[in-house]
Amino acid sequence: MDEYVTTAEAARIIGYHRDAVSDLVRRGELHAERINNRLLLLKRAEVEEFARTRKRNRGRPRKLASMEGTVGQPAAEQPS
Repeated sequence: MDEYVTTAEAARIIGYHRDAVSDLVRRGELHAERINNRLLLLKRAEVEEFARTRKRNRGRPRKLASMEGTVGQPAAEQPS
């Protein structure tokens, strides 16, 4: 049964929270089999492929070059 993983194991492999993996399943981005109307099992190979190909955005978004140095400065006045 090593070819299947739980949502918790899939989350660890992908680097997401378990709830995020469940959301991916609901949206159809990952396929899962429901066992006993409760447990979700995902194919390990599919999860590992998803982890390899999915771009991970972690942490705060980076500042755009045009916005550097503008923190705390008032917005430019708009012409009337």
